[in-house]
Order: sequence, then C-alpha cells, then structure tokens
Amino acid sequence: MGLFDKVKGFFNVGGAKIEFVRVEDPFPYGDPMHKGFYRVTAEGMDVTINSYYTTFVARWTDEEGREIEELLSEESSADISHADVSYPLVVKKGTSHDIWFFLNNIALRPTFKEYAINNAAEATARGIKFFLCAEVDIAEAAGLFDPTAEHEVGVIDNTPTDGE
Repeated sequence: MGLFDKVKGFFNVGGAKIEFVRVEDPFPYGDPMHKGFYRVTAEGMDVTINSYYTTFVARWTDEEGREIEELLSEESSADISHADVSYPLVVKKGTSHDIWFFLNNIALRPTFKEYAINNAAEATARGIKFFLCAEVDIAEAAGLFDPTAEHEVGVIDNTPTDGE
C-alpha cells in the first residue's frame, strides 16, 4: 500500500460506506423493539470493522429553540455475541458485510408522557422526528472519520393509549 493509499485510508476516502437496507418504517409507536440491518461496503480498499454502534433516537426543537435529542435504544457489537461473526472483521474491497440490529426496550409512551405526548400523531404534530443511526469503527480510518449513516423513520399509532 502506497503513501497516498494510507492517507486515503486515514481519512476513510474510498474506504467504507454504510447504508440502511431493511428497517421497520413506519415504526409502530407502541412497539418495544426495532430490528433490521445495514450494509457496510468496502469501496476503494479492504477495510477492517473493529466494532459497530446502532442507536434509535428522537430529535426536536423545544419551545425555547433548543435542539433536543433523546436516546431511545442502543446496541453495539460489544453487547452482542454472534455465533457466526466476530470482530474485528476484514471486508474485502468491492464486497459488503451486513450488520443486523435488534434494538429493544424502546419505550416511546413512557418517554414522551413527560412531554404530554401520548401517540405518534401528537409526536409528529410537535415536530419530533425519529432516526436510526449507525457508526462503524473502521481500523483504517484511525477513529477520526469512521463512516456513519442515518435513516429517518416515520412513526404510526398501532394500539390504543388507554391505561398507558
């Protein structure tokens, strides 16, 4: 590997790309789990996936104009043991690796009850947006320019809110 390739790798230029492939969208407001997968593609060079981190977050602007982000669920490769995959994992140039996620303990109703929001329609009316976020630690990026991806997820009402 030449000096230019090392510099490109350091800045993750031509390194890895992340794209969400399968997600629950729209997501049922009362569902405690969100599952799917995203794909890491090694574009211009072989890349080494050290670890990954997946989150489900809500973002909005409050009445005073402050940006709010609420972490709803998270998962990392350190939390999961996959029988068929272990990290670090080398992904050869021009190939892909799928990372499946299973975010659990999502509690939208209890979380947003303190904001007087009881369902998806009220959350949407208040400008709350929901996102799946992924970050993959690529050894060649030296921790500075690890690839990330976001996918905005719509929410829908799926169950009555009586008694919750």
